[in-house]
Amino acid sequence: SLNDNQNTGFTAFQIYYSTYRVSRLTYHLESHPKDYSSQIGLWKLLGKRKRLLTYLSEPPKTLLCTLIEKLN
Repeated sequence: SLNDNQNTGFTAFQIYYSTYRVSRLTYHLESHPKDYSSQIGLWKLLGKRKRLLTYLSEPPKTLLCTLIEKLN
């Protein structure tokens, strides 16, 4: 299970939490489009999430499929 108090080093949890942060930053940037430091943070976070997804996509892929189902 992806719980806030456990598994914080777990790759799937990092992707889950990164997705949550991306959605919060995206919402913030809709109201503050000229907040360039938040834009840079969002780009860095998206890069990190992409690297984690690439790492997780290596075999076995069952965990990746489960994560994608939970995140929609």
